[in-house]
Amino acid sequence: MSGPGAPASVRRRDAATFGAIILASLALVGVLWLLARNADSAGVSGSITGVELPGHSASDVCANWATYWTTESGVDAPPEALETMSNCRQTTDGGWIVPGNAADDRLLRPVVLSDGEQAQVANLETAIMSQLGRFDTSMSTDLEDRIDRIYDPAMKGVTAHLRDGEPIGATRRLYEDEMNAFLEQPGNQELAAYIAWAIPYRQAAFAQFMQACSSDDLDYLSATCDGTGDTLSVNHIPWTWDLRSSLLLDTYLRGVATGEIDPPPGYEITGPVTDESSTS
Repeated sequence: MSGPGAPASVRRRDAATFGAIILASLALVGVLWLLARNADSAGVSGSITGVELPGHSASDVCANWATYWTTESGVDAPPEALETMSNCRQTTDGGWIVPGNAADDRLLRPVVLSDGEQAQVANLETAIMSQLGRFDTSMSTDLEDRIDRIYDPAMKGVTAHLRDGEPIGATRRLYEDEMNAFLEQPGNQELAAYIAWAIPYRQAAFAQFMQACSSDDLDYLSATCDGTGDTLSVNHIPWTWDLRSSLLLDTYLRGVATGEIDPPPGYEITGPVTDESSTS
């Protein structure tokens, strides 16, 4: 290392070298923090890319998250997989937003039920929403308190209503225990069928995401990729607010109406219904 009497050019070179070392060290700390924060065992909600956007909208967060996984990280994640795993949706102009509902006309892949399809599944939607309401009233005081701690009334990008930084593992386990017990009771078959579809539906999207993460040159991101699935609970029963969301529910209802998804046991689809608007 040069002393105070060294030529100015040498001192500038040494300062630049020292600065580069500091930046490299900070970058390493940042990567290690990001991996630890998003490890599968962490069970903590929050920023999945390690890039917070304080003061920005939920759609801004979605744009940041989706851009990271589709381009900046080199993962080249399928946009459809990111949509299924989160509340983010791609728009026709290539942007990303948190839409008000699945039929938002800005979306590249909207989910729109025709009047006839809506009529076919209206009773199914009513049953699911009613059963979710009854589950809410059946929750133990312990679960209610835990849910209150992790639930954020404000809509957030990617994670919807999960409060940043709150541990979710223990709450999720208790929630699943009580939900499974509820689904075993008579009269809840519509909600049970919906959840039985939703879990593998989200898991399939996460498998696509992990396939994109599997390149050898992306090994340093493996823990972060895996932790994304844990934060978004893709291997677990979706939270009640996600089950109520049009983004998930309308996808299921339309699939049932079109015959792509089997209806719940005992629920009869009356067959194709032709909308008056489509008749000549």
